Amino acid sequence: SEFKMPFEAKLDENNRWVILSKIVPWEEFARLYYKNFKSNRGAPTKDARLVLGVIIIKHIMKTDDRGVIEMIQENPYMQYFLGLEAFTYEQVMTPSLLVSIRKRIDLDVFESLTDDLIRKGLKLKSGVQDKEVDGDSKDNDDDPDPHPGNKGKLQMDATVCDADIKYPTDLDLLNESRQKAEELIDELCLKLGVQDKPRTYRRGARKEFLNVSKMKRKPANVLRKAIRKQINYLKRDVRIINKMLDTIKDEPIPFERRQLKYLFVIQQMLEQQETMYKKKSHQVEDRIVSIHQPHVRPIVRGKAKARTEFGAKINISLLDGYARVDHFHWDAFNEGQDLQSQVERFRKLTGKYPELVQV
Repeated sequence: SEFKMPFEAKLDENNRWVILSKIVPWEEFARLYYKNFKSNRGAPTKDARLVLGVIIIKHIMKTDDRGVIEMIQENPYMQYFLGLEAFTYEQVMTPSLLVSIRKRIDLDVFESLTDDLIRKGLKLKSGVQDKEVDGDSKDNDDDPDPHPGNKGKLQMDATVCDADIKYPTDLDLLNESRQKAEELIDELCLKLGVQDKPRTYRRGARKEFLNVSKMKRKPANVLRKAIRKQINYLKRDVRIINKMLDTIKDEPIPFERRQLKYLFVIQQMLEQQETMYKKKSHQVEDRIVSIHQPHVRPIVRGKAKARTEFGAKINISLLDGYARVDHFHWDAFNEGQDLQSQVERFRKLTGKYPELVQV
Protein backbone atom coordinates (compact mmCIF):
# COMPACT_ATOMS: atom_id res chain seq x y z
CA SER A 1 0.00 0.00 0.00
CA GLU A 2 1.21 3.51 -0.81
CA PHE A 3 2.48 5.69 2.04
CA LYS A 4 0.32 8.86 2.36
CA MET A 5 2.59 11.91 2.49
CA PRO A 6 1.71 15.44 3.64
CA PHE A 7 1.08 18.05 0.87
CA GLU A 8 0.37 15.13 -1.53
CA ALA A 9 4.09 14.68 -2.13
CA LYS A 10 5.70 11.39 -3.24
CA LEU A 11 8.54 9.47 -1.59
CA ASP A 12 11.98 9.51 -3.23
CA GLU A 13 12.99 5.88 -3.87
CA ASN A 14 16.70 6.77 -3.46
CA ASN A 15 16.28 8.21 0.05
CA ARG A 16 18.51 6.42 2.59
CA TRP A 17 15.57 5.52 4.89
CA VAL A 18 13.60 4.00 1.97
CA ILE A 19 16.66 1.93 0.93
CA LEU A 20 17.39 0.88 4.52
CA SER A 21 13.77 -0.19 5.11
CA LYS A 22 14.23 -2.86 2.39
CA ILE A 23 17.45 -4.22 3.95
CA VAL A 24 16.54 -4.61 7.65
CA PRO A 25 15.33 -8.16 8.51
CA TRP A 26 12.12 -7.01 10.25
CA GLU A 27 10.47 -10.47 10.49
CA GLU A 28 13.55 -12.03 12.09
CA PHE A 29 13.68 -9.26 14.69
CA ALA A 30 9.95 -9.56 15.43
CA ARG A 31 10.39 -13.29 16.11
CA LEU A 32 13.29 -12.65 18.52
CA TYR A 33 11.57 -9.66 20.16
CA TYR A 34 8.23 -11.36 20.90
CA LYS A 35 10.07 -14.42 22.28
CA ASN A 36 10.94 -12.33 25.38
CA PHE A 37 7.27 -11.96 26.36
CA LYS A 38 6.20 -14.71 28.72
CA SER A 39 2.39 -14.32 28.55
CA ASN A 40 -0.46 -12.65 26.68
CA ARG A 41 -1.61 -10.68 29.72
CA GLY A 42 -1.19 -6.94 30.14
CA ALA A 43 -1.38 -4.07 27.67
CA PRO A 44 -0.37 -4.89 24.08
CA THR A 45 3.26 -4.12 23.28
CA LYS A 46 4.45 -1.77 20.56
CA ASP A 47 4.97 -3.26 17.10
CA ALA A 48 8.44 -4.88 16.80
CA ARG A 49 9.26 -2.95 13.60
CA LEU A 50 8.42 0.36 15.29
CA VAL A 51 10.63 -0.51 18.29
CA LEU A 52 13.66 -1.59 16.24
CA GLY A 53 13.21 1.30 13.77
CA VAL A 54 13.28 3.92 16.55
CA ILE A 55 16.45 2.35 18.04
CA ILE A 56 18.18 2.27 14.61
CA ILE A 57 17.28 5.94 13.91
CA LYS A 58 18.47 6.97 17.39
CA HIS A 59 21.90 5.41 16.82
CA ILE A 60 22.33 6.61 13.24
CA MET A 61 21.39 10.19 14.19
CA LYS A 62 23.40 10.02 17.47
CA THR A 63 20.62 11.65 19.48
CA ASP A 64 18.92 11.15 22.85
CA ASP A 65 15.50 9.56 23.52
CA ARG A 66 13.53 12.82 23.42
CA GLY A 67 15.41 14.07 20.34
CA VAL A 68 14.75 10.94 18.28
CA ILE A 69 10.96 11.04 18.94
CA GLU A 70 10.83 14.72 17.90
CA MET A 71 12.89 13.96 14.77
CA ILE A 72 10.52 11.14 13.74
CA GLN A 73 7.52 13.46 14.32
CA GLU A 74 8.88 15.85 11.68
CA ASN A 75 10.26 13.42 9.10
CA PRO A 76 7.96 11.41 6.74
CA TYR A 77 10.88 9.26 5.50
CA MET A 78 11.63 8.12 9.06
CA GLN A 79 7.93 7.34 9.58
CA TYR A 80 7.93 5.26 6.37
CA PHE A 81 11.03 3.43 7.67
CA LEU A 82 9.09 2.58 10.87
CA GLY A 83 6.37 0.93 8.77
CA LEU A 84 3.62 3.52 9.34
CA GLU A 85 0.90 3.63 6.67
CA ALA A 86 0.57 7.42 6.56
CA PHE A 87 2.31 10.53 7.87
CA THR A 88 1.23 11.45 11.40
CA TYR A 89 1.87 14.52 13.58
CA GLU A 90 1.54 12.43 16.76
CA GLN A 91 4.47 11.00 18.76
CA VAL A 92 5.13 7.38 17.77
CA MET A 93 5.84 6.57 21.46
CA THR A 94 6.70 8.41 24.68
CA PRO A 95 10.48 8.90 25.06
CA SER A 96 10.46 7.22 28.51
CA LEU A 97 9.22 3.98 26.92
CA LEU A 98 12.59 3.57 25.17
CA VAL A 99 14.25 2.95 28.56
CA SER A 100 12.11 -0.13 29.31
CA ILE A 101 12.42 -1.33 25.69
CA ARG A 102 16.25 -1.32 25.95
CA LYS A 103 16.04 -3.39 29.15
CA ARG A 104 13.76 -5.88 27.40
CA ILE A 105 15.97 -6.55 24.36
CA ASP A 106 19.04 -8.58 25.28
CA LEU A 107 22.42 -8.53 23.56
CA ASP A 108 21.89 -11.85 21.72
CA VAL A 109 18.98 -10.31 19.77
CA PHE A 110 21.16 -7.45 18.51
CA GLU A 111 24.10 -9.75 17.75
CA SER A 112 22.02 -12.08 15.56
CA LEU A 113 20.47 -9.02 13.84
CA THR A 114 23.93 -7.57 13.16
CA ASP A 115 25.00 -10.87 11.58
CA ASP A 116 21.87 -10.92 9.39
CA LEU A 117 22.47 -7.34 8.23
CA ILE A 118 26.14 -8.07 7.38
CA ARG A 119 25.15 -11.19 5.42
CA LYS A 120 22.59 -9.16 3.48
CA GLY A 121 25.10 -6.37 2.84
CA LEU A 122 27.79 -8.80 1.64
CA LYS A 123 25.25 -11.10 -0.09
CA LEU A 124 26.48 -14.10 1.93
CA LYS A 125 24.60 -17.31 2.59
CA SER A 126 23.88 -18.25 6.20
CA GLY A 127 27.11 -19.22 7.96
CA VAL A 128 28.09 -22.35 9.89
CA GLN A 129 25.84 -23.44 12.78
CA ASP A 130 27.24 -23.85 16.31
CA LYS A 131 26.69 -27.62 16.35
CA GLU A 132 29.03 -28.11 13.35
CA VAL A 133 32.45 -28.64 14.88
CA ASP A 134 34.37 -28.97 11.63
CA GLY A 135 33.54 -28.42 7.97
CA ASP A 136 32.38 -32.06 7.60
CA SER A 137 28.61 -32.16 7.53
CA LYS A 138 26.78 -35.29 6.35
CA ASP A 139 24.33 -33.21 4.35
CA ASN A 140 26.82 -31.66 1.95
CA ASP A 141 27.51 -34.65 -0.31
CA ASP A 142 26.79 -32.38 -3.30
CA ASP A 143 29.67 -30.09 -2.27
CA PRO A 144 32.90 -31.36 -3.87
CA ASP A 145 35.02 -29.88 -1.02
CA PRO A 146 33.48 -30.63 2.40
CA HIS A 147 36.15 -28.63 4.29
CA PRO A 148 35.74 -24.86 4.48
CA GLY A 149 38.34 -22.95 2.51
CA ASN A 150 39.81 -19.59 3.39
CA LYS A 151 38.21 -16.45 2.04
CA GLY A 152 38.11 -12.78 3.03
CA LYS A 153 40.16 -10.41 5.15
CA LEU A 154 39.58 -9.93 8.88
CA GLN A 155 40.93 -6.85 10.67
CA MET A 156 40.93 -6.60 14.46
CA ASP A 157 41.70 -3.83 16.92
CA ALA A 158 40.87 -2.77 20.46
CA THR A 159 39.90 0.75 21.47
CA VAL A 160 38.24 2.71 24.28
CA CYS A 161 34.82 4.36 23.94
CA ASP A 162 35.37 7.64 25.76
CA ALA A 163 32.77 8.34 28.45
CA ASP A 164 31.64 11.96 28.80
CA ILE A 165 33.15 12.63 32.21
CA LYS A 166 35.15 15.53 33.56
CA TYR A 167 38.87 14.66 33.84
CA PRO A 168 39.13 13.15 37.33
CA THR A 169 41.54 14.54 39.92
CA ASP A 170 41.41 13.43 43.56
CA LEU A 171 40.76 16.96 44.80
CA ASP A 172 37.89 17.57 42.34
CA LEU A 173 36.30 14.20 43.14
CA LEU A 174 36.40 14.85 46.88
CA ASN A 175 34.98 18.36 46.46
CA GLU A 176 32.14 17.09 44.25
CA SER A 177 31.37 14.30 46.72
CA ARG A 178 31.35 16.77 49.61
CA GLN A 179 28.86 19.01 47.79
CA LYS A 180 26.63 16.00 47.04
CA ALA A 181 26.84 14.88 50.70
CA GLU A 182 25.79 18.38 51.81
CA GLU A 183 22.80 18.16 49.45
CA LEU A 184 21.82 14.85 51.06
CA ILE A 185 22.11 16.40 54.56
CA ASP A 186 19.85 19.31 53.52
CA GLU A 187 17.34 16.82 52.10
CA LEU A 188 17.34 14.78 55.33
CA CYS A 189 16.86 17.89 57.49
CA LEU A 190 13.87 18.88 55.34
CA LYS A 191 12.29 15.40 55.40
CA LEU A 192 12.90 14.78 59.12
CA GLY A 193 11.93 18.33 60.14
CA VAL A 194 15.30 19.11 61.79
CA GLN A 195 15.42 22.81 62.78
CA ASP A 196 19.09 23.10 63.83
CA LYS A 197 21.16 21.94 60.89
CA PRO A 198 24.33 19.99 61.79
CA ARG A 199 27.58 21.92 61.34
CA THR A 200 29.25 21.00 58.02
CA TYR A 201 31.78 23.89 57.58
CA ARG A 202 30.73 24.04 53.91
CA ARG A 203 31.88 27.64 53.35
CA GLY A 204 35.34 27.02 54.78
CA ALA A 205 35.66 23.75 52.83
CA ARG A 206 34.73 25.45 49.54
CA LYS A 207 37.16 28.32 50.21
CA GLU A 208 40.03 25.90 50.90
CA PHE A 209 39.23 23.91 47.77
CA LEU A 210 39.16 27.04 45.54
CA ASN A 211 42.43 28.39 46.98
CA VAL A 212 44.25 25.25 45.77
CA SER A 213 42.28 24.50 42.57
CA LYS A 214 42.96 28.03 41.23
CA MET A 215 46.73 27.58 41.54
CA LYS A 216 48.44 27.10 38.17
CA ARG A 217 51.16 24.90 39.66
CA LYS A 218 50.18 22.84 42.66
CA PRO A 219 53.17 21.73 44.79
CA ALA A 220 52.83 18.14 46.03
CA ASN A 221 52.79 19.09 49.73
CA VAL A 222 50.09 21.75 49.18
CA LEU A 223 47.94 19.33 47.17
CA ARG A 224 48.35 16.55 49.76
CA LYS A 225 47.31 18.90 52.57
CA ALA A 226 44.23 20.06 50.58
CA ILE A 227 43.23 16.42 49.87
CA ARG A 228 43.56 15.54 53.56
CA LYS A 229 41.29 18.45 54.54
CA GLN A 230 38.64 17.51 51.95
CA ILE A 231 38.75 13.86 53.13
CA ASN A 232 38.10 15.04 56.70
CA TYR A 233 35.21 17.32 55.65
CA LEU A 234 33.63 14.48 53.66
CA LYS A 235 34.12 11.98 56.53
CA ARG A 236 32.31 14.39 58.83
CA ASP A 237 29.40 14.73 56.33
CA VAL A 238 29.07 10.94 55.88
CA ARG A 239 29.13 10.50 59.68
CA ILE A 240 26.31 13.10 60.03
CA ILE A 241 24.18 11.36 57.34
CA ASN A 242 24.57 7.93 58.98
CA LYS A 243 23.75 9.37 62.44
CA MET A 244 20.59 11.01 61.07
CA LEU A 245 19.56 7.77 59.34
CA ASP A 246 20.07 5.87 62.63
CA THR A 247 17.37 8.02 64.26
CA ILE A 248 14.76 6.59 61.84
CA LYS A 249 13.22 3.50 63.44
CA ASP A 250 10.19 1.99 61.68
CA GLU A 251 9.83 4.35 58.70
CA PRO A 252 11.55 3.78 55.32
CA ILE A 253 14.75 5.74 54.51
CA PRO A 254 13.59 9.12 53.10
CA PHE A 255 15.90 8.93 50.05
CA GLU A 256 15.00 8.21 46.43
CA ARG A 257 16.82 5.37 44.67
CA ARG A 258 19.14 7.85 42.93
CA GLN A 259 20.07 9.57 46.22
CA LEU A 260 20.76 6.22 47.90
CA LYS A 261 23.07 5.30 45.03
CA TYR A 262 24.99 8.57 45.49
CA LEU A 263 25.35 7.81 49.23
CA PHE A 264 26.83 4.35 48.55
CA VAL A 265 29.14 5.67 45.80
CA ILE A 266 30.41 8.57 47.97
CA GLN A 267 31.24 6.20 50.85
CA GLN A 268 33.06 3.80 48.51
CA MET A 269 34.99 6.68 46.90
CA LEU A 270 35.93 8.10 50.32
CA GLU A 271 37.31 4.72 51.38
CA GLN A 272 39.42 4.55 48.20
CA GLN A 273 40.76 8.10 48.61
CA GLU A 274 41.68 7.46 52.27
CA THR A 275 43.51 4.25 51.33
CA MET A 276 45.49 6.05 48.58
CA TYR A 277 46.26 9.00 50.89
CA LYS A 278 47.64 6.72 53.62
CA LYS A 279 49.67 4.60 51.18
CA LYS A 280 50.85 7.71 49.24
CA SER A 281 49.67 5.94 46.08
CA HIS A 282 47.51 6.84 43.07
CA GLN A 283 46.30 3.31 42.38
CA VAL A 284 43.45 1.35 43.92
CA GLU A 285 41.31 -1.57 42.72
CA ASP A 286 38.02 -0.69 40.94
CA ARG A 287 38.81 3.00 41.22
CA ILE A 288 35.81 5.36 40.96
CA VAL A 289 36.57 8.27 38.61
CA SER A 290 33.07 9.80 38.49
CA ILE A 291 30.43 9.78 41.23
CA HIS A 292 27.73 10.23 38.55
CA GLN A 293 28.96 7.26 36.45
CA PRO A 294 30.63 4.99 39.02
CA HIS A 295 30.92 2.08 36.54
CA VAL A 296 33.52 3.98 34.42
CA ARG A 297 37.11 2.79 34.96
CA PRO A 298 40.48 4.24 33.94
CA ILE A 299 41.99 2.24 31.04
CA VAL A 300 45.73 2.71 30.51
CA ARG A 301 46.41 2.66 26.75
CA GLY A 302 49.73 4.53 26.51
CA LYS A 303 48.65 6.68 23.55
CA ALA A 304 50.48 9.93 22.72
CA LYS A 305 47.33 12.02 23.25
CA ALA A 306 46.53 10.63 26.70
CA ARG A 307 48.15 7.77 28.61
CA THR A 308 44.89 6.92 30.35
CA GLU A 309 41.41 6.92 28.84
CA PHE A 310 38.09 6.68 30.67
CA GLY A 311 35.31 4.50 29.30
CA ALA A 312 34.51 0.98 28.13
CA LYS A 313 37.17 -1.07 26.34
CA ILE A 314 35.96 -2.81 23.18
CA ASN A 315 37.52 -5.31 20.80
CA ILE A 316 36.31 -4.87 17.22
CA SER A 317 36.56 -7.04 14.10
CA LEU A 318 36.15 -5.45 10.67
CA LEU A 319 35.01 -7.33 7.56
CA ASP A 320 34.74 -5.36 4.28
CA GLY A 321 33.80 -2.19 6.16
CA TYR A 322 31.30 -3.92 8.47
CA ALA A 323 32.32 -3.70 12.14
CA ARG A 324 31.28 -6.01 14.98
CA VAL A 325 31.98 -5.53 18.69
CA ASP A 326 33.28 -8.91 19.87
CA HIS A 327 34.24 -7.99 23.44
CA PHE A 328 32.89 -5.15 25.57
CA HIS A 329 33.98 -4.52 29.18
CA TRP A 330 34.28 -1.60 31.58
CA ASP A 331 37.46 -3.14 33.07
CA ALA A 332 40.71 -3.46 31.14
CA PHE A 333 41.33 -6.84 29.44
CA ASN A 334 44.01 -8.41 27.24
CA GLU A 335 42.62 -8.32 23.69
CA GLY A 336 45.20 -10.90 22.51
CA GLN A 337 43.13 -13.65 24.14
CA ASP A 338 40.17 -12.90 21.84
CA LEU A 339 41.97 -13.79 18.56
CA GLN A 340 40.75 -17.39 18.32
CA SER A 341 37.13 -16.61 19.22
CA GLN A 342 37.04 -13.71 16.72
CA VAL A 343 38.29 -15.97 13.90
CA GLU A 344 35.64 -18.57 14.86
CA ARG A 345 32.94 -15.86 14.80
CA PHE A 346 34.11 -14.93 11.28
CA ARG A 347 33.65 -18.55 10.20
CA LYS A 348 30.20 -18.72 11.83
CA LEU A 349 29.21 -15.59 9.89
CA THR A 350 30.66 -16.41 6.46
CA GLY A 351 31.05 -20.22 6.49
CA LYS A 352 34.81 -19.97 5.83
CA TYR A 353 37.96 -19.04 7.73
CA PRO A 354 39.63 -15.73 6.72
CA GLU A 355 42.43 -15.75 4.16
CA LEU A 356 44.22 -12.90 5.95
CA VAL A 357 44.03 -11.72 9.56
CA GLN A 358 45.37 -8.25 10.39
CA VAL A 359 45.79 -7.30 14.04
